Amino acid sequence: MKKILARFAVPLAAVGGMVAATATPAAAASDARAYCGYTYSSSLGNQRCGWSGFESEVGDGTEKLVLQDNNPDGYGVIVQYFRYDMDATGPYSHTVTGGYGAASTWTMHMTEGTEISFRVCPYNSSYGIYTNKCGSWVSGIA
Repeated sequence: MKKILARFAVPLAAVGGMVAATATPAAAASDARAYCGYTYSSSLGNQRCGWSGFESEVGDGTEKLVLQDNNPDGYGVIVQYFRYDMDATGPYSHTVTGGYGAASTWTMHMTEGTEISFRVCPYNSSYGIYTNKCGSWVSGIA
């Protein structure tokens, strides 16, 4: 009986070592897009004030965050976000205040497999963020 057990012990130990040494895969990268709430303009009526998009896997090892104003409503737009690859997770923010059609892109260097959560809101420098017109929080993975 000892000989039979001894024959299985070495192969089983090798398999156990391979299983233990196998790393768990990181979360798959995923892009995301968030939209602002609705605002009114005389030319377009009620329309979402803007959008922000997170793009992982840009190709050079970086990610990007884009913010665009979509409505000539007198508001700018702000993206608020939390980065879970940093000790200080946030909130962080970027604004676009150049008017209808204005956009900006920010390059981000995030650890692969980590999450970013963000939302878009109307904004102006006098009042700040119009939180009652913010869009929903969405998440992407670097």
